Amino acid sequence: MPKTKVEELMEALKDRGPGTEGKAVGSVDEQFTKKHFEAIASIISDFHFLSVVDRSEVAEAFAEYFEKISPRFDREQFIIACGV
Repeated sequence: MPKTKVEELMEALKDRGPGTEGKAVGSVDEQFTKKHFEAIASIISDFHFLSVVDRSEVAEAFAEYFEKISPRFDREQFIIACGV
């Protein structure tokens, strides 16, 4: 059975590999900022083509990753901003 988009996204987040913590995808030095977290949450909240359950899974996958790379990341605020 083919993977869903949510499964592909979650797999991609897990496959970043060692030594990539704190690094933005595609960048060596760039850090995620509050602006990045807000923009991603806004995008997830607009994913109306996904069920609430799938949007929640996407939001949780991002939140899990962001908690690992940013000590100041606020999971609860992010999930609320994602609209799930």
